[in-house]
Amino acid sequence: MKKYTKNLILSLFILATYFIQSNSVLAAIPDMQSITSSPDSDQVLLSGLINPNGDETTAWFEYGSSSNLTNSNESLHSYVGSSVYAFPFEQTLTKFLPDTTYYYRLVTNNIQGTAKSSILHFTTKKAIVVVTVGSNNPATTLNSNNNSNTGLEANPFIGSSFLPSTLIGWLAIILIILGLILVSRQLYIKVPAKTQTKETP
Repeated sequence: MKKYTKNLILSLFILATYFIQSNSVLAAIPDMQSITSSPDSDQVLLSGLINPNGDETTAWFEYGSSSNLTNSNESLHSYVGSSVYAFPFEQTLTKFLPDTTYYYRLVTNNIQGTAKSSILHFTTKKAIVVVTVGSNNPATTLNSNNNSNTGLEANPFIGSSFLPSTLIGWLAIILIILGLILVSRQLYIKVPAKTQTKETP
């Protein structure tokens, strides 16, 4: 009887130990790591690794222009499941200003509580300005950090002068000039002929 009681107590102790260890692993705030950003001029891809630690978890990003994320924005709250393994989580955010520094962090929440990563930052790329010069000229791309006016000085008369910018325009001018020459020659020939007729007795 004593041996049976000891075995029962030992079995209960092993089960209790296993239950406590299992809960200590599963019942935990989600882990986050490897948080990165890939900024463009007006949008950015934010990503990180999340481990829900066995509880149903929701994740999102907080971001803004303040270094301590005062009055920050929140991305879409996404359900990420209840895995016990880490997996990637990413979101693409838009409507950012170019050449501007923003701050962000990853936030996760489950029944155990809310976890926030450290605050990181990224700077969006400078805007690209596209200028079209002339009617038949290809578009010239100018970077905003380039102060040269090379693309604008290539054809200074096109679009700002009475001279034509196409071959058809030049042909039209040549035809007009030739027509004026022919008309003036005809007038020059007819006028002396009439004068000579009047002077003959």
